[in-house]
Amino acid sequence: MMPGDNKFVNNEPDSTGSSKEKQRPQVSRSKNLIWAALIDLLNEKNFEDITINEIVAKGQLSRSAYYNHFTSKEDILCSYLIEIANNYLKIPPADYPNYLISDEFYKSLIIMFHENATFFCLIKKRNIWYVIEKEMFSIFFSRVGNLDHYVNVYQFKPVYIQYYVRCLMSAIIGLLFHWIKNPERETPEEFFEIFKIIRRTST
Repeated sequence: MMPGDNKFVNNEPDSTGSSKEKQRPQVSRSKNLIWAALIDLLNEKNFEDITINEIVAKGQLSRSAYYNHFTSKEDILCSYLIEIANNYLKIPPADYPNYLISDEFYKSLIIMFHENATFFCLIKKRNIWYVIEKEMFSIFFSRVGNLDHYVNVYQFKPVYIQYYVRCLMSAIIGLLFHWIKNPERETPEEFFEIFKIIRRTST
């Protein structure tokens, strides 16, 4: 399934937390090894205790290979999040109004969390949401769609749009984290129906 597809799927995540068919071919082998190494280490210890030496040793890479792609541990996590998002969440055309609150966007977001539950549960377990929060906001903001729509229809000032996006992000991400931590959680289809009811009752 490609980014932005509306079909629900139930592929199990691989050891890095991302379904195998989602790995884009242009992503280099070194990047994949570094991402996998850091996530493996996060299963063993806290983020703050992981060193670059441990990452390259786990990935069986040189430090120069590491620095060809990344500048820090934070950079690894953020780049992995971007890779995941780009595989699931399309960037809408400039004239697309309200994409960020469309069923298409929410379905894709739910699938993204479902298929990468291993990764997101690790983020929650190790209390490192703060590392990727800014990048997640950028991902949401880049999917707003037609900014003029918000200015003309809702009389938003530019700063209002940032608050609006952050409010939406905080609400849905909180729900998604609560959902994926349950080993007996609802299917993506079931959770989307629950989410629709929540949206209707909160507007």
